[in-house]
Amino acid sequence: MALTLGKTGTRYGATLSIDWTGFDEVRANLKTIAERYPVEMGRVLREEAVAIMDKSLSLCPYDQDNEHDDGTPHLNDTAQISGPYYQDENTAVILSYDTPYAVLQHEVQEYHHDAPEQWKYLEHPMNERVPYMASNLARGVNLERMKTGYTAPLIEELKTVNNSNIAKINVAKNRYGNLVGRFV
Repeated sequence: MALTLGKTGTRYGATLSIDWTGFDEVRANLKTIAERYPVEMGRVLREEAVAIMDKSLSLCPYDQDNEHDDGTPHLNDTAQISGPYYQDENTAVILSYDTPYAVLQHEVQEYHHDAPEQWKYLEHPMNERVPYMASNLARGVNLERMKTGYTAPLIEELKTVNNSNIAKINVAKNRYGNLVGRFV
C-alpha cells in the first residue's frame, strides 16, 4: 500500500493492492456460515422461548378450587413451545397454552388471580424480555458457532447487568464530563 501525504502531512490518497488468492476458500466458509445460521438462530430462539415460558408459568393462573376431575388439564399443564420453524429467511418459535379457556384467562383482567398469578401471563414475560432479545440472539448465535451452546439468562440477571452498566455510564459521565460525550 502506498500513501501520498499532502503538504501538511495529511493523507489524501492511497492505493491498495489485494491478493485474491484463496478467495474460493473464504467464499466457501461464508456459504457454510449462511447455511448454518437459521439452525443456530433456531436453537437460540428456542432457548429464549423456554426462558419466557418459565417466567410465564410462574404467573399463570392455577385453579386451586378445581381438581379438574373431568379430565381437563390445569392451564399450566398445557404450556407448549413448538419449533423452531424455518420458512424462507424467517425462523419462528411458537409459545402457547393449549386449552379452550386459556384466551379468557389471558385477556380478562377482572378474573380473580392469587399473587403472583395474573392476566396476560404470557404477554408480560415476553414484553419484559424484548429489550434484551436482540443482543441475546446475537450473543447466542456466536456461542452456538463456537460450539459452547447458549442458555438464556433469567430476566432478573439481564436487568441486573443492564442496571450495572447504566450505573457505570453515569459514573463515567460525572467523572469525565464532555470528554466521553455521546460515546458512553
